[in-house]
Amino acid sequence: ERRREDAPEPPPVPQDFPPPPLAGWPTIRPLESRAALLREGWEMNHCMGNDSWNRLALLRQGFGYSVQYEKERASVWIMRTIRPDSGFAIEQLRGPKNTLVSTAVRIHVESWLRLHDQWARYRSGEGPMPASTQFPPIPETWNRPKTVDRDPITDILFWDDIPF
Repeated sequence: ERRREDAPEPPPVPQDFPPPPLAGWPTIRPLESRAALLREGWEMNHCMGNDSWNRLALLRQGFGYSVQYEKERASVWIMRTIRPDSGFAIEQLRGPKNTLVSTAVRIHVESWLRLHDQWARYRSGEGPMPASTQFPPIPETWNRPKTVDRDPITDILFWDDIPF
């Protein structure tokens, strides 16, 4: 019988998600794992924790963030787009139980995305340097989306999961 002490060390478990495409803010935190997505869905009482969102993140087609702004909680999902700038747009922004968020939260999240867009334009030489704290560029892995046999956005299996 083989003893545990004699067993080789298991290989390190890779991070299951790619790095967040857009850096967070103190009030907007990336959900960097399946466990974080599940917890967000459970705490917010919506379906962000189901496997559809997990698959989209693994395929580098979208990413979730948790928002805590002015005593209000929200979840935001950004998706890849063909638009210039950062290449992302807000797919969904919801409060607990899929409630609409306040105007203040919506403006706050839109401002965060707009700053990422401004930095992306500046880095590409298409805009002036923003007057804000510098955001890091989008990680290279997001410039190489994974290929799949089918389109997960239009696949019928996903439609029962949206909105969160």
